[in-house]
Amino acid sequence: MNWVAYSLIVAVATASAGVIDKMVLSKWMTKPSGSFFVFGVIETLSGVIALLALGLPRLAPLPLVVALATGAAFGASSLCYFQAVKVEEVTRVVPVFSLAPLVVAVLAGIFLGEVFTPARYLGVLLITVGAFLLTLKRLRGWRFSRGLLWMLMAVVLISSTSVVSKYLLGQAGPWTIFAYSKLGVAFSTLPFARGGYGAVAAAVKKFGGRVLLFTGISEVLTAGSTIFFLFAAQTG
Repeated sequence: MNWVAYSLIVAVATASAGVIDKMVLSKWMTKPSGSFFVFGVIETLSGVIALLALGLPRLAPLPLVVALATGAAFGASSLCYFQAVKVEEVTRVVPVFSLAPLVVAVLAGIFLGEVFTPARYLGVLLITVGAFLLTLKRLRGWRFSRGLLWMLMAVVLISSTSVVSKYLLGQAGPWTIFAYSKLGVAFSTLPFARGGYGAVAAAVKKFGGRVLLFTGISEVLTAGSTIFFLFAAQTG
């Protein structure tokens, strides 16, 4: 498989997770911290499992710190995302991720020295304009959706982790970076663990195990999309 196929898998997984997250947060989970708690548990566990399966691979101190920080930033971006999904239609939230190519293009040019062709820059511009139009509630009066600020913060954070991941892939393989970055997610989720656990417990008590089932499926899709993204970044 080449990087295009991996990227398409990431897109499908991300879109599917977005729909499930909106269903959970609109029907069962009263607080985004609940979904964020389940996200943190599954992400961290996936990192631990990957580390054990790889035999605790060694990573130099600087790449290790960067990988952990990347995971923490990814966790913070997910918290912003859950906040946006809670207050906004998912069809407006997810397309804002299309702004990521603009941020990535700038960061990749500055830190990785990547230079695009004029056609690619035009493509980035068109994607950005499309995402901007999808975010508007209406054209007259330029009223933006309520989740825009949360999504913009998520885009900046996720774009930063994408660029840093490309650097990390020069230091170790995709599975090693996946494992250590997933451990880093715990740093951003632990402060919300108590409130998040309470939100999940209340939702499960009221609506049953389907809350954990669908939230778990969503977060498994999110964790899976990360490794496919790393494979795409390694070859593309």
